Amino acid sequence: MATIDRPFGRYYEDFEPGDVYRHWPGKTITEADDHLFCMLTMNHHPLHTNTWFAENETVHGKNVVVGNLVYSLVLGMSVPDVSGSAVANLEIETLKHAKPTFHGDTIYAVTKVLEKKELGRQARRRHGRDQGHQPAWRGGLLLPPQGHDLEADQAPQRGFPTATTSSPSDADGRGVVTADGIHPAAADGFGQAADAYEAARPSYPSAVVEAIVQRAALAPDRVVADVAAGTGKLTRLLVPSGAAVLAVEPVAAMREALAAAVPSATVLDGTAEALPLADATVDAVTVAQAFHWFDQPAALAEAARVLRPGGTLALLWNLRDTSAPWVRAWGDLLVDGDLDRPYEWYYGVDYAAVIDASGRFGPVEVVEAAWAQPVDEELVMARAASVSVVAALDAPARAEVLDRVRDLCRTHPDLVGRARWDFPYRTVAYLATVRHGR
Repeated sequence: MATIDRPFGRYYEDFEPGDVYRHWPGKTITEADDHLFCMLTMNHHPLHTNTWFAENETVHGKNVVVGNLVYSLVLGMSVPDVSGSAVANLEIETLKHAKPTFHGDTIYAVTKVLEKKELGRQARRRHGRDQGHQPAWRGGLLLPPQGHDLEADQAPQRGFPTATTSSPSDADGRGVVTADGIHPAAADGFGQAADAYEAARPSYPSAVVEAIVQRAALAPDRVVADVAAGTGKLTRLLVPSGAAVLAVEPVAAMREALAAAVPSATVLDGTAEALPLADATVDAVTVAQAFHWFDQPAALAEAARVLRPGGTLALLWNLRDTSAPWVRAWGDLLVDGDLDRPYEWYYGVDYAAVIDASGRFGPVEVVEAAWAQPVDEELVMARAASVSVVAALDAPARAEVLDRVRDLCRTHPDLVGRARWDFPYRTVAYLATVRHGR
């Protein structure tokens, strides 16, 4: 009688570029699977768990399976055939959800070897799925050669691990930065969308800007640092105060546009977590439409470090008024299904509590203002093109998104036949004074 072990994973020598592995069996995702995953990951978006909301408030008309569940299934299916022998799963280079997945859909996974490199012994692979709904992704494995560092009789038995390790992770990607200190989605998307950002992103209402200027007592003898300044949408509004304006921006394409748009500002390369400023050298730190990208505790510590005693922190966002049906539809059209939406990370977050929790700032004052940006079809499309997740798409996928936005402008009952209309916003600013001795 023979004992036959099923191979679990493969070694470096086993892979050749172009090889395709079809993983079996597939998995049908049930409503119970989706709800359990949402509970385990604390994802409470009603798109996944509220039937009435999905049927009445979304373009899909039914619940969408949370995207990370689909991705996790695809990755898991590949382990016995591909990565069971891997030393490390090094990276996920890209991840794209081509279409939404619904309850009852069956997931299948396929791996294609894209390349292998002797140096570092790394094989790269791409995942896709037969139904066309699940994500395609590109990433890298670190694989040993067969028998690497082990004699045959020293190799550990399958199924009996000799050690286990764990590492912290950021489940939704927020606040994750790369080695250069920039969130990868921000670096990729905004690096490609600086022109669209400058052309289409809204400004900030005068009432909120004036509140910041007054709270920080900005004047010719004062200094303000506008962090993650982008193309200078807020920066240019601080210049009339007479204060010296420093604009810190990590993305090169944005810095170039910023220098052209606000020539009187001093433009600096740097990140919120490592500001290129000496201790206690500025009277105010402002962050507009960007704090949600940061490693927030580190960024608050840096803001406190560079602020002079009594200095002011101001965090602000323009929030789309989704009570307008066309605005809500516009946001839904930018991504397929449950693809992550960085442009909504800051909705519903109590940033006053985030600032308070740092212990570095005094009581938080909240300033709000409702207003609207006059737009037309081209401006609404440019506004969509400026969103990081849209800008990071390949050209065909980006064109598909913009076609959907154009169709919305021409067919939505609130917009049809109109040459110009208002894009409604609510701006919220959080103002606080740095505490001494922190």
